[in-house]
Amino acid sequence: MEEPGEKEAHENSFELWRMYFGFRSQLARWLTIRFTADAGPEKKGVKTSEAEDHTHTVDGDQAYGLFVKYAWFDVEPLKDLHLRAGVIENPYHEGIDSFWGYRYVVKNVGEDNKYYDSADLGAYLKYLLPRETGSVLAGVVNGAG
Repeated sequence: MEEPGEKEAHENSFELWRMYFGFRSQLARWLTIRFTADAGPEKKGVKTSEAEDHTHTVDGDQAYGLFVKYAWFDVEPLKDLHLRAGVIENPYHEGIDSFWGYRYVVKNVGEDNKYYDSADLGAYLKYLLPRETGSVLAGVVNGAG
């Protein structure tokens, strides 16, 4: 039988494994910005370029890092036409998360099975269809995640 606090450093301990913090602001009717940071443990053996098979390794189990999750600006030059650039959300990820709605409970299917990264460096042009029936989007990303 374990006594209280045997696995923790102290009897009254608190652990925080990962957190996001940031802001999103509409600076003008036509300009929105977002910055979100991700703080958490670094992964061991993370591939930074599959084509070159380059792997970044981190020593120790408790290494924490601070990463930029999102950092973009969104300009609306014409009504319902948006240009977003920077470290942007993957549109699939954003769409599935808005449909699923339980990101803080469990990852969505695409991210959990590593079909795509949740964010990437790039830009896209998005047109919102009339009466909120959907959107048309075209863009480019660097593909490194």
